[in-house]
Amino acid sequence: MNGRIILCADDYAMAPGISRGVRMLAAAARISATSAIVTRPQWMTEAAAIKPFAPSLAIGLHLNLTSGAPLGPCGLPLRASSLPGIAKLIALSYTRALDPAGLTSEIERQLDAFEAGLGMAPDFVDGHEHAHVLPVIRATLLAVLHQRYGKRLLLIRDPSAPLSQAVRRGAPVVKSLLLRLLARNMRRDAEQAHFISNDRFAGISGFAPSASAVANDFGSAATLDGWRPLVMCHPGLPDATSAKAGALSARRQAEFDALMAATPIIPDLWRPSRNNDGCIDWPMSPLERKP
Repeated sequence: MNGRIILCADDYAMAPGISRGVRMLAAAARISATSAIVTRPQWMTEAAAIKPFAPSLAIGLHLNLTSGAPLGPCGLPLRASSLPGIAKLIALSYTRALDPAGLTSEIERQLDAFEAGLGMAPDFVDGHEHAHVLPVIRATLLAVLHQRYGKRLLLIRDPSAPLSQAVRRGAPVVKSLLLRLLARNMRRDAEQAHFISNDRFAGISGFAPSASAVANDFGSAATLDGWRPLVMCHPGLPDATSAKAGALSARRQAEFDALMAATPIIPDLWRPSRNNDGCIDWPMSPLERKP
């Protein structure tokens, strides 16, 4: 029987070890989805490697506006070869120092790169470090997606969660509260653009690398209710690139090990399939289903 929890492995194509780990999890049917970064030089190679899993794996765009270089000039008041970190991007977005035209061009370039690599539109869209929820970026992204995929059933990630839920699950309170404030009305805005969104969210973590911390995070996430509960995770395997990340690399390995364990750490995992038109058959509430 198909489960409920949409488990998404973020950061595909960020580093070779991350990509390899995600593909192994996909082959073992231990994840529902993966969210891909297309701004890395290795994207086309990694796209070809993940494409065979598309029939039973939702693959989305992990819009990247905070790490490395953009694919072209994107209107940020910084060097064209460097994206700002998330703290700087938050400041730029709330002071309305971002150029919507430049952002539109970069979003289009990343969507073009996704389609060039996989030969299909993304099944969903989210953002690296949740940058897609920020002012100016959010409105620009939804406008681009509506113009480009207006008749396609895309899911847009809403990374907010009630603070009481975060406390109950042991998630970092300050981080959870900040993200809830930044993502305020994200689901409403996605639905107004005629897309869908998850109705529950988990995965915010302090990234402690111990097996017990990982088990606690996944165990509490597995209790989410709702029609489309989405859990993000960050599994991966060691490589020369990710090893530089220190504790985060250890956390990725711990998440991978937990997900690949003989007994599934999330037994209620949703397994996607595609409609005749190639779109993911997302779980829908009775009120959302067309007669």
